[in-house]
Amino acid sequence: MSRARVAATVAAAVLVLAAVGVGTADAAAGTITTVQVVGGNAVGNRSITATCPAGTIAVGGELTVRPATYGVHLTRVWPAGRNVTVTAEVLPDVAPAPIWAATVFARCKTTPAGVVYVNGAAEFAARTDDGRRYGKLSSALCPNGKELIGIGGRAQGGFLDELQPLGRNAPYTNDSAPLMHGVRLLGRALPGAVVSAIVQARAVCATAGTAAVSTFAFAETLNTATAKTTTATCPAGKQVHSAGWVLFYPNHSADNAPFSFAVVTGAFGASDFATFRLTASRHRDTVPAETWDLAAEFLCA
Repeated sequence: MSRARVAATVAAAVLVLAAVGVGTADAAAGTITTVQVVGGNAVGNRSITATCPAGTIAVGGELTVRPATYGVHLTRVWPAGRNVTVTAEVLPDVAPAPIWAATVFARCKTTPAGVVYVNGAAEFAARTDDGRRYGKLSSALCPNGKELIGIGGRAQGGFLDELQPLGRNAPYTNDSAPLMHGVRLLGRALPGAVVSAIVQARAVCATAGTAAVSTFAFAETLNTATAKTTTATCPAGKQVHSAGWVLFYPNHSADNAPFSFAVVTGAFGASDFATFRLTASRHRDTVPAETWDLAAEFLCA
């Protein structure tokens, strides 16, 4: 399948899996908890930090937007110790400026041995007035002897097109390492932006055991629908630690066609934390509508 892509603004969301505060789901692989922080109605961009309980670390974060609002998109998921900060921005050409509320979820894991946080190189995605240029890639790789347990990244001042775990034949990565060992991120500058976007991947890594612990759940939906849903489920005994995705138009000519993009509008989790569902819609598409792909790539452990 061709990987020609167009820009994709991303607004990630999770269903409330527990009451406000902390919820827990048990599985053979361990215990994941969620911590929810609710933000009120406001206009414009915002960042919210959720803090995991003592004895745990943040391995991922998600965002709900209420109501579902055109132009709101995710630009940062940044786990650091017990905290995860999620930033959402509003496309600058959306008028009037929408009023929206945000809720951030931290996905928390009992602190494992040898935790390290690895940042990829900070790249600058050049501004463009037509959306035709490809974005910038940033990869964060775990040190030798470490395994990936959490995904993060940012495309501040731009938008996240792809956020993927690396390793064990993860789709659309050409990576065949035996362990999940890093994060790949593609970010873009906004069309008409006056500044470049800062693009950077972040990996949460821990000491690898005698057998691989982390793996991925993958599914994709390829059609011309205005809105679509993709659901992926972790293997038995595994829970979703971090959400990842790929959005692209496989037949789109980035140099000759108008600027088209899709936006992830939600990521909903089941009570066992093993099944997640991504929803997305397309915008500014060509006529007739082009085929586009919503691929879910969740990190499971």
